[in-house]
Amino acid sequence: MEALVAAQRELHGRIARSYENLRKVGTAKMSVALVKSALVNLESKWLKFEEQHERLLLEFSEEVADDEYSTADFVSTVELAYLEQRAKLMELEQALTEATAGAEQRSMRVETTSSRRVLPRIQLPQFSGKFEDWPSFRDLFLFIVVEEASLSKVEKMHYLKTCVKGDAEQLIRSLPSTDENFERAYIERALRK
Repeated sequence: MEALVAAQRELHGRIARSYENLRKVGTAKMSVALVKSALVNLESKWLKFEEQHERLLLEFSEEVADDEYSTADFVSTVELAYLEQRAKLMELEQALTEATAGAEQRSMRVETTSSRRVLPRIQLPQFSGKFEDWPSFRDLFLFIVVEEASLSKVEKMHYLKTCVKGDAEQLIRSLPSTDENFERAYIERALRK
């Protein structure tokens, strides 16, 4: 039981430092995609905390009831830390999104003054998880995201996670947003179809 409680305390520290750790990247490297990845990471830590909490209750119900873990309502402390960190990250994401939108609007004003017609932005495709929807999703996602050289694989993984639903979402939901996992998630999915 002590090892599991210690793991919960360690997770609490990681959850409570999510925003501060992201800020270490620096303003120059901060991006909406990076904040979204931090939100996904925070969510996975919270889910792990909840799973371990349930395990504690199931396996050590009598011992944990008398432990400081329960008497000091440690779960509520961690939940509050999770909510505060999530709110900070979401506020940062919104600020970056608004800043990016402002820059895009300024850029579009410059582009519209030229003789070239500006086409509307293409929405990222959504994949339902159905076999028959895969080819059209694959082709559009490949063109918009996979072949975009300015995106990192972590950003591509984030976009993939936001574009899939149903069974496809279930397959990749728990994968952390890393370079290796993007290729694993996208390529394996493509090979299955």
